[in-house]
Amino acid sequence: MRVELQNDQSGNIFSKQLIDIGNGKFPIDMLTGCINFPRSFCQLTRSKDELIQKIFLDVARNYRNHDWLSERAILAAKNIDVNELNFKIQEQITGELRIYKSVDSATNQDDVVNYPPEFLNSLDLPGLPPHNLQLKVGSLFKLWNFYLLLCYENKTKYCKKTIPDESTLRKEYFNLCYENTLAKIRDTITDQKIWVSIDETTDSVRRNVANVIVGTLQPQNPSNMFVIHTEYLEKVNHSTIFQLFDKAMHILWGNGVKHNDVLLFVSDAAPYMKKAGDCIKALYPKLIHVTCLAHALHNVCEEVRAHYQDVDQLIGGMKKTFLKCPKRTAIFNEKCPELPNPPRPITTRWGTWIKAVQYYCKYFNQIKSVIEDFEEESQCVKVVKQLFQNVSLQSNIVYISTNFGFLPDIITTLEGKSESLTKCINIVLDAEKKLNEAHGDIATAISGKLNRVLLKNKGWKQLLDINTILCGVSSDEINYHGFDLNETSCMKYAPITSVDVERSFSM
Repeated sequence: MRVELQNDQSGNIFSKQLIDIGNGKFPIDMLTGCINFPRSFCQLTRSKDELIQKIFLDVARNYRNHDWLSERAILAAKNIDVNELNFKIQEQITGELRIYKSVDSATNQDDVVNYPPEFLNSLDLPGLPPHNLQLKVGSLFKLWNFYLLLCYENKTKYCKKTIPDESTLRKEYFNLCYENTLAKIRDTITDQKIWVSIDETTDSVRRNVANVIVGTLQPQNPSNMFVIHTEYLEKVNHSTIFQLFDKAMHILWGNGVKHNDVLLFVSDAAPYMKKAGDCIKALYPKLIHVTCLAHALHNVCEEVRAHYQDVDQLIGGMKKTFLKCPKRTAIFNEKCPELPNPPRPITTRWGTWIKAVQYYCKYFNQIKSVIEDFEEESQCVKVVKQLFQNVSLQSNIVYISTNFGFLPDIITTLEGKSESLTKCINIVLDAEKKLNEAHGDIATAISGKLNRVLLKNKGWKQLLDINTILCGVSSDEINYHGFDLNETSCMKYAPITSVDVERSFSM
């Protein structure tokens, strides 16, 4: 716009450089995968303080001048960086810093244990100010999301009913909803045996948040699952996971924890989770700790990827070639309208890399012809053109697809709900058998990887013994692992993956 209205030639050069970046014409460092900017592209700063100094020079004198402020802005990708920059800029304004804190106490003293101040203070909701709001006189701060405020002001118009004020909702309804939900969970579980699963992740502001879900173990019906507790953790280690587990059980059984009714704990295979499982067993003597088998098979897929760097380079190069480049995608769709677009696998999405290999195995020649027709000489296009000429890479794609192509479907099946323990165990054993039957040194290494993973999973061996009983095999040497007959029958639908607790973060 500056180019057209103001004949700004520097803006014209900058706009062309942005287009070149989008078209992949900038040189790429093959070691880091980063773009090398020319000296004329922009002015670089060494720190956030230097950036603030260049953009908001003398802000202490001009912060009340809205015309001056409207001509300046610093863009950041994440809210946490925006908040940090705003606070640094505000520090340069003279005047007293005033701190405004939100209400952080439960109105009912009986609920203090369930809603500690640390939890209330950690809540950071969209459209609402943070718990610890720090401002100076003259600072610009947006207290409300405009559309949320507009909807709230017209609440009677939209729902045809009177909605209580925020403070009334917090004092009279929030606790009631929580207690009603908890009562329903307790009524469903009653005296049944249960399994527990825990996982942790980081939220948008890099805080560690952990979810605890519980499920019933019944011989006739698949499990009923519930999120029983969510908590922010200052640190993530075996001690905090152990405390989180025990706290969740006290929430579930408010009148006394039924330690012998907790039969199974499912988690990922992180070292601190394994150590937490050992600590939990001291208080819950019947408990079996099994680490997620779907995650174990994903690790096997990652082992395959590590052995074939040329194939990985092709998949990554094709992803860069078409990512944010509608022109190339349009050419691809025009020449191969019947083909799906090249996949963009993400390592955290289990099995997607192997699926990408299968895609290139199936459509290799068609995709190769499209890439060879690209006339532009961007770095990413050059790389994939060279890779498509590599004969050994083609052999590797065929080998991977033939010997390991079944893994993504197996992972997907294990991620399903309501499957019996016997079916899930047979799926894993079938995968182990197929890997053992595959030929070649790489297949031997991959098979060994799965064998090592299963050997380290202590709960896997215990579940194999219990599954033997559930399948009707009788022997004097069968190990019940401390379970009585009823507890053994309750394991019919016991889970062997932690995907349910991982899904709970998306609710």
